[in-house]
Amino acid sequence: GGVGAGAVDAPPDAPPRSSSPGRRGARSANYDVSTQALHATNLKAAFAALSGVCKNLAAYLVLDLRPVFKVTRGLRGHRATDVRRLAGDALGYLVRRASDA
Repeated sequence: GGVGAGAVDAPPDAPPRSSSPGRRGARSANYDVSTQALHATNLKAAFAALSGVCKNLAAYLVLDLRPVFKVTRGLRGHRATDVRRLAGDALGYLVRRASDA
């Protein structure tokens, strides 16, 4: 029998499955350091922009932070640690500013 919900057994006359990594594994193997560096650079630039928006609109945003946290929930709960950290850094300014007000 199959493992997990919805698993289907192969017909008895089907050829055996290959143990090769397939397209996904080959793509992962080709994911090199320069590509990772490019993604990291783009991520940092995007969050620098978010930080700039937060700083420029801080006077308005600190009046009620609930909508800000609602809009950024996806970033703060992202599966990638870097995304969560950078979102926290960008929003940290607003929290500090709100606590000073």
